[in-house]
Amino acid sequence: MLKINYKYKTDTLLWLLIISFLIIFHFRHPLNDDEGVALEGALNIFNHRQIYQDFFEFVTPGVFYLLAWSWKIFGIHYFVAKILAILAVFMSAFGVYKISQNISKQKLNSIGALLLVLASALWPIIIYHTFNLVFMIWALWFLLKALDQPKYQYFIASGLLTGLAVLFMQNKGLLFMASLSSFLLILSIKNKNYFKNTIAYTLASLLTISILLIKWSPVFLYQNLILFPLQHYTGLPNISYSLLIISVLWIATIIFLLIRERNKKIYLLIYTQIILLLSTFSLPDIFHISLVLFPSYSLLALSLNKISSKTFNQKMIFYTLITSGIIINVMPAIVWPKYFTPFSDSSKNNIILDYIKKNCLASEYIYAGPFSSSLYFETKLKNPTSFSWLITNHHSAEQFSLAASDLAEHKPLCAVLDYSSVSKYNYNLDNPVDNYILANYHQEKSFDTILIYKINDL
Repeated sequence: MLKINYKYKTDTLLWLLIISFLIIFHFRHPLNDDEGVALEGALNIFNHRQIYQDFFEFVTPGVFYLLAWSWKIFGIHYFVAKILAILAVFMSAFGVYKISQNISKQKLNSIGALLLVLASALWPIIIYHTFNLVFMIWALWFLLKALDQPKYQYFIASGLLTGLAVLFMQNKGLLFMASLSSFLLILSIKNKNYFKNTIAYTLASLLTISILLIKWSPVFLYQNLILFPLQHYTGLPNISYSLLIISVLWIATIIFLLIRERNKKIYLLIYTQIILLLSTFSLPDIFHISLVLFPSYSLLALSLNKISSKTFNQKMIFYTLITSGIIINVMPAIVWPKYFTPFSDSSKNNIILDYIKKNCLASEYIYAGPFSSSLYFETKLKNPTSFSWLITNHHSAEQFSLAASDLAEHKPLCAVLDYSSVSKYNYNLDNPVDNYILANYHQEKSFDTILIYKINDL
């Protein structure tokens, strides 16, 4: 009789569970405005509009081109983008597992991958964060391989993937690149061979990033993708820091358990985790925090193994701290049924979309603001402005004035406004766009927090 290896059977069941969770959580069609930014940007590129010129974005263009190219092959369908995003989350989870395996062969190494998938339950996944994440995770895996076997091809592979992470999200990608290159420089203090490896990694990263120079000058990229976000995206929203504090305690517990291992690969994960966590300070919600916890997910199984050798009282303390972090990360999966049903499609029988289709199609334009960008993709109506979203204290006064001029030129029949989504940013209604709408439009309909204005008789 054929004997099936128990471990192989267990691992297979676990990965089937992970895939099932991903399909249940994410194979749905919500109306999400973060996804709407990526979808509208990709649709703009599909229709030959030039990013940074015909429409404004403050992130690197990777996700827009990826979706636009995929639509050229498979057609403009929401689920083409959704399948790509699900694959990115799955490969991220698999990468976390591979990193755990690289650090230490533990029975529970799959727990980190499972935790990432459960934490992703409420993520909007058709978004630049998702694709940036998968490239960072695999760049880290290749660098860990390089620390085991210092071959140039591993450092180069890690650098190329880091560059791809930057192409999908420049701020987090560059921070990740800085953490890995600086860690290699620290290693080169004791081993000068690592200095050459640092150069190989950095040059490979820059080689990938240099793809941007095919279309845009270095000065243009610096002004639009570095300087502008630094000057305009520093305002803190009204969000509690409790989740960030719990995450810091969770990470500190993992560090305390593993810091004495004297293992440079563990040190790399800890070092990267600390730096990436700093990037969540401006928006410390569960979405942005869980996106950067993959080094801790990768170290979780080894941390649990270390607790087993402690005294009873120490075990209780450490298990409590570790469990609190795990609960926070699985909470999205626990509350998920409250917000969604499997395979749900919010674009069908949606009263807002139905109203727009019945009352706003006489114009080829619709304004959806301040941050209701999903409506552009769902209705296939044009955005009269160059901005998929506009938030005071983030976008400049000049950009608001330009958007108001665009509204005056294109005169969309309807303006759909939802201020509840931007209240955490202390949105100020006294701005050129809202003033123009209030002066030239009247409220026609309201659906809870969503207001629909129609243009006054011309």
